[in-house]
Amino acid sequence: KILIVEDDYALADNLQALLKLKGFDVQFAPDGEAGVEAARSYLPDLILLD
Repeated sequence: KILIVEDDYALADNLQALLKLKGFDVQFAPDGEAGVEAARSYLPDLILLD
């Protein structure tokens, strides 16, 4: 389970598509506040953020 926290929607979309293609379960949050909430509810194994 991977959580992407990224404010550049194009970059996040490309990264999410690539990771899903490789078989990962991926969620996206557009900013830090949403990222914290997503991390609490989604419980990712890895968080990618800028």
